[in-house]
Amino acid sequence: MLSSLKIEVLAPLNLKNNTVGLLALGQKESGDMYNNEDFMVLKVVSSQAAIAIENAFLYKKTQDFNVKLKKEIKKATQYLVVANQRLMRLDQAKSEFISIASHQLRTPLTIIKGYVSMMLEGDFGELKLKQKDSLNKVYESGERMIQLVNNLLNISRIEAGRLEFNYETVNFENIVNNIVDDLKKTIKQKKLRLDYIKLPEQLPLVKIDLEKIRQVLINLIDNAIKYTKQGSITVSLKAINQKIQFCVSDSGVGISKNDLPKLFKKFSRGKTISRIHTEGTGLGLYVARKMVEAHNGKIWAESKGENRGSQFYFQLPVG
Repeated sequence: MLSSLKIEVLAPLNLKNNTVGLLALGQKESGDMYNNEDFMVLKVVSSQAAIAIENAFLYKKTQDFNVKLKKEIKKATQYLVVANQRLMRLDQAKSEFISIASHQLRTPLTIIKGYVSMMLEGDFGELKLKQKDSLNKVYESGERMIQLVNNLLNISRIEAGRLEFNYETVNFENIVNNIVDDLKKTIKQKKLRLDYIKLPEQLPLVKIDLEKIRQVLINLIDNAIKYTKQGSITVSLKAINQKIQFCVSDSGVGISKNDLPKLFKKFSRGKTISRIHTEGTGLGLYVARKMVEAHNGKIWAESKGENRGSQFYFQLPVG
């Protein structure tokens, strides 16, 4: 076969002990025989040719893989788009369900709370001590339920982009004064000391949604009361760089370094806090953050560690 093809030399194309091809040469143009020098040149050429051929195979394999990969990515992308659209529809349905359920729950809960309050105030006759204790527990449970319903309702509106704000220019100090007065009774019942640091000068006015910021203030002060067994709670206000800063500080359970980054996230609670107040949902601070951020403000917490108290701050722009 070699004679019929007029092949005089076959040089193997070897790469790492594998033969990837053969280099076939015919008769030299000069008519001379191949010598050792020719074979040395062929050895170098064949090794380089083997590398080039192997690289070409690898390049082709890479191209084929890229084509296949693009097809797989396109297929996966189409699947993810469909799955994402389905998840968005489910998420919307979930938000609508929570919104409707919250609306339906809030009305009867408010009525229950109202009647219990009337009973505690003696509108339906004098109550015995045991009856008062039981009704107080019902009232507190109703308060927690209404707060949970409000949080769920706000979250569903936030996620659906339907949370409306009614801004008005107000005296922020007056709002804090009213809330502190409302919570004095609860603080006294827990035998805690309340320090309210008032500034001698009048603070500048702020433009806010009164009900939403009021909810943030109540949430933060109420948390300080819940997680402080003994000692004091300090509420303070001050103006910093065209911003009003609110702070509530307590001598309570504190927050560990690991738990601090988890605060203000949805359904997230610290380990220590969860053990002390098991009824919490981890929604209050998340809603507070969303409300403050919607006012172009910021909210954060500080603590030196467990059992060393904590401080919750938020700032709102003036004007």
